[in-house]
Amino acid sequence: MEKRFSKDLQTELQQRLIRQAYNDGLLKADLQIYSVVDIIDDKLMGSDQPEASFVVDIQPKFDLPEYKGLPVEKGDANVEETEVESSSYEGKIKSKLISEIAPDHTILGTQENTWEEAGCEDGMGVAAVVNALVGMKPGDSSKVEYTFPEDHAVEDLRGKKASYSIQVHEVRQKILPEINEEFLKSVQAESLDDLKAQIRKSLEARKAQEVQNELRKAVSEKLRASVEFDLPESAVKRESESIMEDFMQHQMRRGADPQAIQEAAAKITEEVEKTARERVKLDILIGRIVEKESIKLDHTEFSQVIMQQAMSIGMPVDKFVNQLKKDEDQIQAIRNRAVFSKALDFLVAEATVTENA
Repeated sequence: MEKRFSKDLQTELQQRLIRQAYNDGLLKADLQIYSVVDIIDDKLMGSDQPEASFVVDIQPKFDLPEYKGLPVEKGDANVEETEVESSSYEGKIKSKLISEIAPDHTILGTQENTWEEAGCEDGMGVAAVVNALVGMKPGDSSKVEYTFPEDHAVEDLRGKKASYSIQVHEVRQKILPEINEEFLKSVQAESLDDLKAQIRKSLEARKAQEVQNELRKAVSEKLRASVEFDLPESAVKRESESIMEDFMQHQMRRGADPQAIQEAAAKITEEVEKTARERVKLDILIGRIVEKESIKLDHTEFSQVIMQQAMSIGMPVDKFVNQLKKDEDQIQAIRNRAVFSKALDFLVAEATVTENA
C-alpha cells in the first residue's frame, strides 16, 4: 500500500509546500505579481532546509490615463432604400439563388477552398482575383498580381504587391426566382413589402453592430496610445504562442502543406509579436478600468453569454452548462471575455463621439 501511494503522497506534499512557500514568501513580500512564470523546487524535498524559488512577472507600474471622453468618429449606420432593394434576394435567401453550372468535362476530384463572386468588387474578395474569374470555367487556371491600396484595413499590407495563382474547381450562378406566393412563403414573408421590411431590419442591425465594432476598435487604439509601460514578457510570449497556434490550425484546416505552414509562420513572427503586445497592453489597461469602475456581470448577463456561447457551437444550452460545471477554468475564461467586452462598451458609451461627414 505504501509503495503504491507513496508517489501520490509525495506529489501532494510537494504541492502543499509550494503553496505554503508562495503564501509565506511572495504574498508577504508585498509584490504586485502579474503571473508566476516558473517554480524551481529541486531543493524542496529530501532536504533539511526545504527551499523553493519562484520566477514571476510583476504588474506594470503606470498611472491609468484618462479613459472617459476618448475622441472617436462614428460611421454612418443608415440603410438606404437601394441597399434594401439590392438585398431583397441575397440577404434573405442566398442559398436558394445559387445553382451549380454543369461542367463541360468530368471532375475527378474536388477540394474545399474559397468561394469568390466573379466581378463583384464590392465584396470581401481581392479585386484582381474576382475580376480575373470572369469567364473562367472549371479546370481553368490563371495568375494575377494585386497591389493593396495605401488605406487598406491591414496596415502591413498597405502598398504591398501580392501574386495570386487561381484554379477554378467549380462555377455556380445566381438564378433569381419569380416573386410569387410560393416564393414568399418559402422565405416566411407575407408579401414583398414584408420581405423588404425584414431585410431592412436585418441590415440595420448588421450596420449598427459594424458601427459599434468600429467604435470599440477606435477606443481601444486611443487607450493603448495614451500611455506607455513595460509589458510582462511571459504574457506576451503566451499570447504570441496562442496567435501562432490559431494561425497554424487555420492553415491545416484549409489543407495547406505542413512545410508551407512552417515557412509562413516564420515570416509572420514579428507581426505576431506586435499583435500580442497590443493585446496584452489592452488587457492590462482594461483590467485596471474594470477594477476601478467595478464592472461586473450580473446573473442575467452571464446567462445570456452562456446561451450565446452554446448557440455559437451548436450545442444545447443544458448540455453546455453541464460541460462547464466540470471546467472552472473555462467558466472563468468566458466570464473574463464577457467582462472585457462590457468594459469596451462602457468606454464607447463614455467616449466623445462625432458623426462622420
